[in-house]
Formats: sequence, C-alpha cells, structure tokens
Amino acid sequence: MPGSVFFPTEVSMYDTEKAFYRHYEYIQKENSLYSRWFQKRGLSYPQFLILDAVLRRPEGAEPTALAEECFMPKQTVTGLLDQLERAGFIRRERCETDRRRTRVFCLPAGDVFVTGIMEELDRHEQAALASISAEDMETFNNVYAAIVDGLEKHLFSDPS
Repeated sequence: MPGSVFFPTEVSMYDTEKAFYRHYEYIQKENSLYSRWFQKRGLSYPQFLILDAVLRRPEGAEPTALAEECFMPKQTVTGLLDQLERAGFIRRERCETDRRRTRVFCLPAGDVFVTGIMEELDRHEQAALASISAEDMETFNNVYAAIVDGLEKHLFSDPS
C-alpha cells in the first residue's frame, strides 16, 4: 500500500542533486567518452587499460596484479588477456620457479599500437584542456586531491 512504512511514496536512497554527486556523473560521462573513442580504434576501454598496464611493466605483470590495478575481476582480465594475445599484442610466460604463476609481457605490436593511441589521445586531451588556465587546473587538482584524501581518511578510519 503506497505511502505506508513498507511502500514509501518517495524513494530516496541518496540525493542526486548534491554537488558531490555531480562528480560521479562526470566520471561516468568521461568513461563513456573514452570507451566510445577506444571502440572506434578497435579496442575496448578495458582492453586498453590492461594493455597500458602491461606496457608500463617491461619486467612483466601478473594477471592478479593487473586485476587489482584495473579494478576488474581476475576472470575478466583472463578473457581480456586472451583477446590481446590473439591480437598479437601480448604474450604470457609461465614462471620457471612456480608453474602456477604467469607473467604477461607486451609484444612490439602491442607497444606500437598502444603508444600510437596514447599519442593521439594526448593531442585530444591537450586540445580539450587548452582553454583552462594553469591556475584553474592547479585548483582543480588540489580540490580533487583533497576530496580523495578526505574520502580515504573517512572511509577507512570509521570502525563500522
């Protein structure tokens, strides 16, 4: 029965009009923009995140570490690695001392591909930021850092 304790007339999990909530909307939109942009270049955004993380580790990366860094389930990373391996961008090697472990390495084709995409992306990002002053960017970064620091402090200092 609407309007009762069990069926409230208004559902209010959180107030999406709060200023802080707006940054979630911007993050979602930014991720959507990047996802569409990478898709046009033949790569999913998650594939790019994994390939970029592997490229930054010339010593190789373990799939579990990639999953943690990219905030993805290990089974998702395994599927992405399968795709990237079939595309000729990465290779996997078994650890000689522990056969249960593997390391992932970027192949030259993956290096060339992701470096080219990053150079193109950097040009677009620089153009997008061109109208923002250095002072405004510094303020933005300082405010964002303060938000993240505050979240870290309050999310993990509360014993509940």
